Formats: sequence, structure tokens, C-alpha cells
Amino acid sequence: ACIPPPGHADLLIDVQRRTNRPAQGDLLRAAAERFPAAELAGLELSGAGVAACRQKVPRALVCRRDLLIDQPASQALLGWATHAVCSEVLEHVDDDRGLLRHYVSLVPTWTYFLVSVPAFSFLWSGHDVFLEHKRRYRLPGIEAALRDAERLQTMADAEARAGRAAGGTGDREFRAAAAGRKDDADV
Repeated sequence: ACIPPPGHADLLIDVQRRTNRPAQGDLLRAAAERFPAAELAGLELSGAGVAACRQKVPRALVCRRDLLIDQPASQALLGWATHAVCSEVLEHVDDDRGLLRHYVSLVPTWTYFLVSVPAFSFLWSGHDVFLEHKRRYRLPGIEAALRDAERLQTMADAEARAGRAAGGTGDREFRAAAAGRKDDADV
């Protein structure tokens, strides 16, 4: 189950963007303000990004790390996070599944992940080119990338299991029941 051990503090790891423009530490700063008792960490590829993050959130542990290569995990972060964020990162790398596999290897199996990516290739524009995006995602694509990262399950996976455990056949029935609908045509 995705439940941290009793007495474990809330811990957040934020993976920063992998582009020619380094991270700025804004998510870590917002998390530090909103959750003053939480321990925070950031992973960033560039030295300039690490410096910017450390300046904005001095209490956060910010490490320089390339999640696209297999390397020994920092003992300071290994098995550490209760929550992890990968926001607007995966669309910037050629090997999104590899990045996720390396990221997942750093954290306990019960860690909650929040992943956000740009959606729908038909929305591709010059803005994506400027931001150095490699792709946009549809739900099946990002779910497949998450499943391929080992140990990760999507909310749809969890809903499907809950629906089957309740005597249903899967996530469409579960979502329809959870929404109070008798049919699942709009799901």
C-alpha cells in the first residue's frame, strides 16, 4: 500500500526541468511556504539551477543529478521521499521511461508521485518548440510510461483494482459508480 511508516515526516522531492534554461526553485519555495515542517529536496541537472534553488530555499537539500544515466544513488536521498513531483519534465527528454525508472529507484515503494505533462499533440505550437519539448501526451501514453517505470501505478490502476474488489469489472464501472451514474458512456 502507499502508506508511509508511522511517524515518518512528509518529504518532497522535486525533479527540475532538463533544458538549457535551469530550474528556478519556485515549486520548492511554494512547498516550503505552504508546508513549513516538511523536509524538501530537489534534483536538478545544471549547476546554475542548483544554485538558484538553494538560494530560494536554503533549508532544502538540492542535488545535481542526471536522471537519464544509471549512477549510484546519493545516500542523502535514497529511500527518502513520501511525496515526489515530476512537473513539466518528461516532455523535455528523449527517454521519459528511463528518467522515471531512475527517479523511482530513489524513493520507497509507498511514495506518492505527482506527474504533470502537456497534453494533446494537436495543440503543438511554436511555444513547445521554444520550450524544447520533445512530445505532448495523451492519457494512455503517460500511463504507459508510468507503468514501464516499475513500481508505479496510476490512479486508473488503483480504481480498476478497487472496482474489481467491489465485485465490478474494472475502472470504467468504478468511475461511473463513484460519480453516481448508472452508465459509463461519458467516462
